[in-house]
Amino acid sequence: MHSRKVVPFFVLTIGVLLLLTYCATTKTVLPTDNIDELIGTWINLPYTVYGPHLKKWKCVYNADMTVELYTYQTDNPALVFSIEVKEKWVDEKGAIYFKDTLITGWGNTDRLLKISADRKLLEALFASNMKYLPTELNPEAPYCLYLFWYRQ
Repeated sequence: MHSRKVVPFFVLTIGVLLLLTYCATTKTVLPTDNIDELIGTWINLPYTVYGPHLKKWKCVYNADMTVELYTYQTDNPALVFSIEVKEKWVDEKGAIYFKDTLITGWGNTDRLLKISADRKLLEALFASNMKYLPTELNPEAPYCLYLFWYRQ
């Protein structure tokens, strides 16, 4: 008789915990066929990741799913990559995330991108394999390189 009362309580408790977990990690999946939120110019002035020789590092994202990287404040891109978006979502705070792959001529690089809710900051984690990317952006994630840019 006692077990009949315990089982419904246990089932109700598990249901409440699952609901709370879902609400705490809500993300809205977005279509991966465009990069509208990324399109434009992003620049990082406050730091130089590879040393003082990089005075400015600018990224220009284009509607055709390419990104152009500029260094040394030149007029021509130093590198041009294609982007293949694997996942895209918005979190409960309004930040937009992308998991994508940069397609290069010498090997691909997987990334986790986060555009802030105010659309002014772009953060990125670079990894050699998608399995190393966390689900949330963490600048100290192991096996990843962290970079950031501001919208110009």
